[in-house]
Amino acid sequence: MSTTPTGDGYHEFRAGWRPLLAAAVATAFSSTALPFNIFGSTIVALQQEAGWGRGEIALCYFWFTLTSSAAFLYVGGLVDRFGARPLALAGVPLFAVGLALMSLTGSSLVATYTAWALLGLAGAAATPITFTRIVTQWFVVKRGLALAVCLGIGGFAAFFQQVLSTYLVEAWGWRTMFVVMAALAVLCSWPVLWAFFREPSPAEGSVVVPSAAGAGRGGAAEGLTLRETLSGYRIYVLAFAVVAVTFGISGVMINFKPLMGDAGIAPATAAWIAGAVGFSVVVGRLLAGFLFDRLWAPAVASVMLMAPAVSCLLLMPEQLSVGVALSAGLLIGLATGAEGDLMPYLTARYFGLRHYGKTYGLLLGVFFLASGIAPFIVGRVFDVSGSYAPALLAASVLFVVGGASLLALGRYPDSWPGAPRAAGEG
Repeated sequence: MSTTPTGDGYHEFRAGWRPLLAAAVATAFSSTALPFNIFGSTIVALQQEAGWGRGEIALCYFWFTLTSSAAFLYVGGLVDRFGARPLALAGVPLFAVGLALMSLTGSSLVATYTAWALLGLAGAAATPITFTRIVTQWFVVKRGLALAVCLGIGGFAAFFQQVLSTYLVEAWGWRTMFVVMAALAVLCSWPVLWAFFREPSPAEGSVVVPSAAGAGRGGAAEGLTLRETLSGYRIYVLAFAVVAVTFGISGVMINFKPLMGDAGIAPATAAWIAGAVGFSVVVGRLLAGFLFDRLWAPAVASVMLMAPAVSCLLLMPEQLSVGVALSAGLLIGLATGAEGDLMPYLTARYFGLRHYGKTYGLLLGVFFLASGIAPFIVGRVFDVSGSYAPALLAASVLFVVGGASLLALGRYPDSWPGAPRAAGEG
């Protein structure tokens, strides 16, 4: 079957806007987004209350990402076998409960690490692995743009989450913040998932676009099995690029608020800057998605992912103006948006939808693990050297190397070998 998308993208949006909306809202409050957006507001508060170092506190997020990454491949297999809807409806409340229970931590560093590790397991199904699966089934011709919309709304939500979490920590304490954000996660996501989040029926698929990249909508998914994917080189190139760029993005962004505070920027101003970065994530995702549908995606992503090397150099001085900090953050936000689109889009384009959940779960696990290790390393660099400058210099190199490596992916496959196989194979 040809992997070249054909058809009318307008009709895709007319038929699939409700599932897309549900997926977008849920992704904005997913376990890969919400903890990342609010964790930075707790670092200084925990440092002052418990006396822990920033590197020790940042390690909380590492344990969270470690257990999440371990669970992603399993969750991806469940999504491939049973569908995304049941996983989403069960996963969102479980994640919210786990997030609320974080309010009981803080007295012991080991207990806090354990709680974050358990949260990673609790939230493993409330992730883009689950939510983007249905988006890729409803959209083919405009898949890049649809994924950009799905993931891009999270940028607007990030602004709200950054500002609200900072306010709650300053006004009511970090424990109250976790409870409030957990309640928002389930109240905003679950109702819209229940109402709109579903796979297209065969009849709906035949009306929209009968021929497409990776799968016939409403029919059997085509593409590579996970075993076939792992036997090729592209998955490793993509994983390397994801790790390199994620080290730069996560290492800088998790520590962005403390970095700005050390550079003389007031906490309230730093929160608004961090929130504004969320809007640049939206722009980055929409721009990347628009261009992915029209140009060779690895080349587009390569340029967007190398740009934050400039940001790292801008953030190195000990004193920063608001304008410099904002400019640096916006460039990183654009790269964050492009990277978010890149993984699901290239998973479908290069490997198909037969084992989309497993393959994307593997990549997202690699991404998430890197995003957990990087803040700890950057925090430790600060604890040892008293400066973020060495880590920023290393991150600038990683942005360039990671972005450039995407050019090795080569052309999109012209067809998928073999016929669809039974669920669970490979």
